[in-house]
Amino acid sequence: MSNRFAVADTNAMISFYLGRQSASFAAVQHLLDNYRPLASTETFSEFHEVILRDKFNRIALARRQSFLAAYGQAVTIIEPHIDVAACVDPKDDKFLSLAVSGNASLILTSDDHLLRLHPFRGINILSPATYLALPR
Repeated sequence: MSNRFAVADTNAMISFYLGRQSASFAAVQHLLDNYRPLASTETFSEFHEVILRDKFNRIALARRQSFLAAYGQAVTIIEPHIDVAACVDPKDDKFLSLAVSGNASLILTSDDHLLRLHPFRGINILSPATYLALPR
């Protein structure tokens, strides 16, 4: 298991589970193969709430519940001990707090509010496409 930590925001993770042909899928797959992904109770709860929204009813509930279980197995849950209030959208601060508290080196997101903060306290904040374009 890698000793590098990363955070993928809810949108990236939802895209991973729902869109096998997307840049988010490839980026999150690479992240899962090369980092230890972090989540907090708050970010996990957000994923849970979003994956079960009615707008995803075209996907069987059992399948979405299996995505939730897989997500729970993929991430290491920590509780942030550093509160960060730096984002224009305060709802996104939870990802910054998680990354800073967990010593993450990467936040994977498509959220413009977060992307504008790149780099944040030495943490790369990258879109899936930018992350995939990095030299390996």
